[in-house]
Amino acid sequence: LYFKKHKITGEKTQLVLTVKEPPAKVGIDPFYKLVDRAPDDNVKSVEMR
Repeated sequence: LYFKKHKITGEKTQLVLTVKEPPAKVGIDPFYKLVDRAPDDNVKSVEMR
């Protein structure tokens, strides 16, 4: 698991992370600390490069 704060300022933001194991999915605000009307769209599949 990887938990770290990153400032997201634009509609499209690209993060490059190095982790020990390939993740199945990534998410923003996994603990629902921010108000969000559609929290279901906060998780996406990972694109491996």
